[in-house]
Amino acid sequence: MLMLGSRLTLAAAAFGVLTAAAGAQDMQSPSTPQMSPGTGAEAESVAPDGEPVTAYAMPPNPNDLLTGLYATRATAEACDIDVDSEVASAMAADEARYIDQLGLTGDAAAEAYDQIVTTLDAQGLDCAEGSADVASVTRVLDLYAQQ
Repeated sequence: MLMLGSRLTLAAAAFGVLTAAAGAQDMQSPSTPQMSPGTGAEAESVAPDGEPVTAYAMPPNPNDLLTGLYATRATAEACDIDVDSEVASAMAADEARYIDQLGLTGDAAAEAYDQIVTTLDAQGLDCAEGSADVASVTRVLDLYAQQ
């Protein structure tokens, strides 16, 4: 059984409809800013071999954020994971913001969500308590609850 993180990659492939939908609406996705040393965005990190490396803070892509949000929501619904009303409201606000940033119509966003649901259904979710799929959703919900 694949873990949710692996399925998110598959869901991201299915999520290509967002890019196509945005293109069909003559919307250009924002370019990813290029960070270079000395911009103040760097932070010290350590590689697995113990060597220090510079890690650059890159703004998250709204396409990726919406994909993850949809995968989390779809898994929570499929596995009957209870979502607190405040968490659901915060997730809905983020969803609306990502849809707006991507310039999607409601129909395009609904189609993207349906494709993610289809992808997750095809892969099969492990809804058993303590499974990787449930744990991944629980971690996301906990992050929203802490906001």
